[in-house]
Amino acid sequence: MNRHPDAPDGPLADDEARQMLDLLHRYCEHDADLFDQWRIDSSRGPMYVTITDAPLPGVAADAYRVPDIG
Repeated sequence: MNRHPDAPDGPLADDEARQMLDLLHRYCEHDADLFDQWRIDSSRGPMYVTITDAPLPGVAADAYRVPDIG
């Protein structure tokens, strides 16, 4: 997944992080199947994102946090 050329740069503001989580929640509710896997190219190299309905093998469910964003 490549970055849109007009996308802002720098860290997310609180309202942007909230919007990202709201959109991700909507995606998980309405668009995701059992799993999805994304590769996002960043300036530090590729970042891998896995969306699934179960923790990754060997990772306890309580290792995952619920983001706390206003």
